[in-house]
Amino acid sequence: MKGRLDPKEWRPLIASTMIYRKIISRNPPGSFEFTFAALFGLLVGGLGILSKLFGSSGAVSPSFLYIVLVIAPFLTNRATQGRKNQRLQADLEAARIFGRQELLSTLRKIDGMGIPDVIQTENRRFSRHFSSKPSVAERIANVAAADWLR
Repeated sequence: MKGRLDPKEWRPLIASTMIYRKIISRNPPGSFEFTFAALFGLLVGGLGILSKLFGSSGAVSPSFLYIVLVIAPFLTNRATQGRKNQRLQADLEAARIFGRQELLSTLRKIDGMGIPDVIQTENRRFSRHFSSKPSVAERIANVAAADWLR
């Protein structure tokens, strides 16, 4: 994007990144207590059900699959969605500081450039849900939908 954006257009993007870094340093994503309680409930409940269904000796491989297919995606989703929400929150703060239209015009310009990375990010389907970075379209929709910025 070097040379494609004016220096003035970089300001809200850099501000959003700096705000995100400040947010993430103060508030790590997700509540540890909630995550731990949900993880404990999923683990005990799921493993209890599996041991009832398969018996205590036959539940080893279903338990491993349960941990890999349920617990790991839960933890990944919990962490990435928290980071994504914090990035979107940083965009709103940058829009409040620099102006909603300035950030929206910059994001729309980036979206219209046809950059392969941006297009590839938009085309990912299920794996997009596990990404901690919102797509350009998600960022545009987030800033455009914020009523308090109008």
